[in-house]
Amino acid sequence: MDFKIKKVNRLAISVASFAAMSAINYTIIHNPIVLLGSIVLLVHEFGHYIMAKHYGADAQFPIFIPLIFASIGITQVFNLDDMYKSSVALAGPLLASCFIICLMLFNFIYKFFSAKILLLLLAGEIILNYIGLDGKKYRKFKQNNLSISFS
Repeated sequence: MDFKIKKVNRLAISVASFAAMSAINYTIIHNPIVLLGSIVLLVHEFGHYIMAKHYGADAQFPIFIPLIFASIGITQVFNLDDMYKSSVALAGPLLASCFIICLMLFNFIYKFFSAKILLLLLAGEIILNYIGLDGKKYRKFKQNNLSISFS
């Protein structure tokens, strides 16, 4: 019973931090694209979470930290075999990229957003994660099989 309460508390913290991050960034920038970027970050972090759970690791729901004009998502993963760490590091950017591509296909029909904005989000997801923390972790784990937590 105590485990379920901790899991519900962690989920509540995750939802509250996501809502706070989205609200703060929307208040600063006042553009619906900010909310779309927040959802992309949510999908990205849940990509790490789902893949870690798939491999039997102890993963916690992501926590979101708002920064001015940016946000950080952190998904903590424990007890993950070294051979799966590169897959977990790659899962977030892949799921978020697939989500953006699906939005682009949906956008061809309903025209909710500018195609340029969606292309910019996709390019940002690919480029920033290739040179950012996920890309570094993916390359390290592929080469050295090192142990650290994912963000």
